Amino acid sequence: MVSKVVLTGGPCAGKTSCLRAIREHFGEQVVTVPEAATLLLGSGLPSPDHERVRHLAEEWVRSFQGAILSLQQTLEETCGRLAVSCRARLVVCDRGLLDGAAYWPGGREAFLCHFGLPVEDCFARYRMVLHLQSLAEAHPHLYGAANNASRYECVTDALRVEQLVRAAWQGHPGLIVVAAEGEPHVKIERILEYIRMLLAMS
Repeated sequence: MVSKVVLTGGPCAGKTSCLRAIREHFGEQVVTVPEAATLLLGSGLPSPDHERVRHLAEEWVRSFQGAILSLQQTLEETCGRLAVSCRARLVVCDRGLLDGAAYWPGGREAFLCHFGLPVEDCFARYRMVLHLQSLAEAHPHLYGAANNASRYECVTDALRVEQLVRAAWQGHPGLIVVAAEGEPHVKIERILEYIRMLLAMS
């Protein structure tokens, strides 16, 4: 069985750059799972703040997060099987199951209860959770949506999501928060070092 690691964080945390660096540095040793929310938003579905669904509010959030969860599970299981077949050594997921709890009304406990997910099973699914600190928290003046057309949160909402995502993964034995300090390449190098460590252990 190939181990899975989650790359998560609030909006504008550097996940895209880190995933690109992981693929460039480790090649066929690693399989990456794309972010389910970005795939769905790229298909033409409106974001939760879009005027088409704003009047639905909580109902749309529940439907959207349910779709994300289902797609996330399918992507992870499919990529995991393919990783075994092609002899990859690690699966890196762009977000994980518990990320949806950051957007769910009532938070993690309500999210887990609604979908019948034991938190222990969600934790056991991933060997490590690397939480990249969002620029919305570390350097709000640098926050923006220039590198992600699907990003819809303003800096205030992004800061709230950053804190909620961290809370959603709180308690995972492999949770590591990677601070947004210095130049972006510093964060990327730290992530690459964690991946090297996991590959050495696999």
